[in-house]
Amino acid sequence: MSKVENKKPERHVLIVDDDRDYLAAAGDSFRALSQGRWQVHLAPSAELAHKTLRAEKIELVVLVVNSPVLDIPLLLGSFGHHHPRLKKVVMMATTDEEKPVVGLEVGADLVVEKPVSPEGLKSVFTRLCELLDWAVPEGFQSVLHSVGLADL
Repeated sequence: MSKVENKKPERHVLIVDDDRDYLAAAGDSFRALSQGRWQVHLAPSAELAHKTLRAEKIELVVLVVNSPVLDIPLLLGSFGHHHPRLKKVVMMATTDEEKPVVGLEVGADLVVEKPVSPEGLKSVFTRLCELLDWAVPEGFQSVLHSVGLADL
């Protein structure tokens, strides 16, 4: 067996979309782009997404927004509450000026446009890798400054 065959995936990513065809295609694409470094989990429903999050060590969840079935703000809030270290991405069909702000206001760490080309998919994959590599600082640091009237 070669080293590639023995290598376990380093990252666990969950993609949530009720469009099963897109879900399967996105999963296959991200697996291929990661060259086996990602274990990609797929969930066509909120219920299955929650089950997967409880059963697996998911680091990143990608919520594909185009669904009347999935309540994205509710899911983001729930994921953030139950899995505070989970990185959350909203993938939208279009990213006009207001939609990304709404995604970020409800708890997304990143809002991306749904890719429609292989180049777009590679670009999104690169951004997801950067988000996965970004580390949340541990602990809390506070700085106290004294400001007097003369400083104003």
